[in-house]
Amino acid sequence: LAIDQQGNVFVANQLSSSIAKFDANGTLLATIGSGTSLNMPMGLALSPAGVLYAANFGSVGPAASSVAQFDAAGNFVAALTAQINQPLGVAVDTTGNVFAGNWFLNTVSKFDASGAFLATIGSSSTITDPGGLVTSPAGGLYVASEAAGVISLFDATGTYQASIGAGASLLSPAGVALDRLGNLYVTSGTDSSNSLISKFDAAGAYQFSWSIPDISGFLATPPVAVPEPATWLTAVVGL
Repeated sequence: LAIDQQGNVFVANQLSSSIAKFDANGTLLATIGSGTSLNMPMGLALSPAGVLYAANFGSVGPAASSVAQFDAAGNFVAALTAQINQPLGVAVDTTGNVFAGNWFLNTVSKFDASGAFLATIGSSSTITDPGGLVTSPAGGLYVASEAAGVISLFDATGTYQASIGAGASLLSPAGVALDRLGNLYVTSGTDSSNSLISKFDAAGAYQFSWSIPDISGFLATPPVAVPEPATWLTAVVGL
């Protein structure tokens, strides 16, 4: 999923090689892309200017192993392919740089807003089977290392900083998200009986986990409340 500043929701349809766009009320607005521009799209990301990027995980056929770029109107613009191999996750930072996680290379490829390849971030010693990606306002990059059960953190220069969640029993962490306070949320698990959302504070300290609802819609385990940090009020209202 990806959500723009107007509340529109973009959903990657992996098997139909398309992206569905809905407004904030859930009304279908458009279908973006086709088999010529998308190939098993997985991760989605939006730039501050409304440019949409889709990670094409498919390895055979048109658009294989690429990141598709669409303009704000949903028109296909280009495919990013340099140093990319079956990307699962994609992210965009505040300056428009694009990051694509390479599943089989254990790296992240970085591009500028024009699509020019800039750098390779990480290696098998710091990333294993990269899944979801997210960037912080300060330029930090969080990478879900699925096989290692941690979130790999890199700074704005691409230098490895730390592994988050080593003691939190994350099983195949895949999705990552940040809130405005810098708290990190991670989805993990391999089936409905052990799928969790785990919260870490801005310093990377584990807070709590709660179960993702199963198909019956009930929580197997209620969340355990943990107070926000003492700096919460200052961060929100500037007191």
